[in-house]
Amino acid sequence: VLYAAAGDELGMASCLNNRGVAALDRAEFEQAGVLLRHALAICERHGDDWLEGLVLNNLGLATSETGAPPLSSIGTIWNAGRLR
Repeated sequence: VLYAAAGDELGMASCLNNRGVAALDRAEFEQAGVLLRHALAICERHGDDWLEGLVLNNLGLATSETGAPPLSSIGTIWNAGRLR
């Protein structure tokens, strides 16, 4: 809430990532996915590759637990040459 009030979207993304990890620890995989997808959207909008990679890693853990199909954005990121 403080990051939102300050207009710090990347701070919000970091908090959403942390909340997603906490949800993973509680085996709340669907909730983790919701939080992590929100964080991912912010990272993509701001071009923060480092945080985006961290979020994608955690989102991969969440989706592997739910049996969801692979993330289409991973192919997009790879094709754009953003992963080095």
